[in-house]
Amino acid sequence: MNASTKAAYLAPADDCVLIGSSYELTETISLDLYGEFPTSDDEHYLITKITTHGAGINGMDLIEMFDPGRLDFMAKALTFKDDTDPNKRRYAADCKHKAACLF
Repeated sequence: MNASTKAAYLAPADDCVLIGSSYELTETISLDLYGEFPTSDDEHYLITKITTHGAGINGMDLIEMFDPGRLDFMAKALTFKDDTDPNKRRYAADCKHKAACLF
C-alpha cells in the first residue's frame, strides 16, 4: 500500500517556522503555514510560505487562494484560535470562515 507523506512532515526549504499545520481551508484543501509568530510590533502571525495538499487545486485556484485578504483572515484565525477569551476564539472562527468563503 502506498501512502503519501503529509507536507507538514517535510522540511521547509529555508528556516521558516511551521505556524499552522493542516489548516483546513476547505473540506478538500488543507495548508501548512510557515512564517513568524506575533511580536510586540506585529499583532498577528505573519504568513510567509504555504504548502498545499488536498484535492481540486489547480493553477488559477492557487492565485485566488492566497490573495492578501485571505492571508490576513488566516493569520487572524491563527492568532486567536487558542485564546482564553471566548469572544476572541469566536472571532478566530469567523476569520477562518471568511478565509474559506473567499475561495
